[in-house]
Amino acid sequence: MKMKRILILLAALCLLLTLPCARALAEKPGAIELPPLPDVDITSWEFLYAGPHLGVGRYHPHVANVENQYMDERCAEATIDFLNAAREQGFEVYMCTAYRNWEYTTFWYEEEMRKYGKFDDEYCHFLPGASYEAAKHGFAAGCSEHSTGLAFDITDESIYWADMNYSNVHDETVADTPVCKWMDKHCAEYGFIVRYPENKKEVYGMACYPGHYRYVGKEAAQYIMDNDLCLEEFLALYGKTIRGVNYVNEYVVKAQ
Repeated sequence: MKMKRILILLAALCLLLTLPCARALAEKPGAIELPPLPDVDITSWEFLYAGPHLGVGRYHPHVANVENQYMDERCAEATIDFLNAAREQGFEVYMCTAYRNWEYTTFWYEEEMRKYGKFDDEYCHFLPGASYEAAKHGFAAGCSEHSTGLAFDITDESIYWADMNYSNVHDETVADTPVCKWMDKHCAEYGFIVRYPENKKEVYGMACYPGHYRYVGKEAAQYIMDNDLCLEEFLALYGKTIRGVNYVNEYVVKAQ
């Protein structure tokens, strides 16, 4: 009987201690309570993470040819369906970049860094002070989403133009094209997300790339797009950290 009283007192004490925290969270200006999370496994291939904070190394997925680009074969059909759906609406759309292997990415990254005077040939590494330019112009090998085979970029220009003027494809004006606006709105229907929404730059930590779509599967994609999240925030809601950093936005409260 005495032990039962002790347990009741301890439970009451815990409740009292948590109430101030719960009240402060509820009163946080602009707080958003999210709906229950979808039942997905974030250790599955769809959620492979690559970014400036964490790379995938020499990852080589099984790929399929999609309009002379390559995507992870597991999302190739979804990619084709997404592109064709845009065309059925009367838009011109071309894939200009999809999977890029370690060797290609290394070569391209080194060329970009030499251009900006931030690459050390002797030690072959990314020098301090180059992070800002790198975020705007390229990723080290394995740190680009194109290393996963789960992402692609689009343009409304011809493939030849895209190949010759790749750096212009990521100009912010791409976001204003009718095809990009349509694909932003409908991407989740095909399992894709707008990977770098402009209002989340402080979360994913790099320049905004319009026209870049990332496959995560339909259920996760719909949740991410409906709740104005980016991939880092979504993964963090499941407890994932990237180099010890949890990317849940302070104004987002996980539903209990």
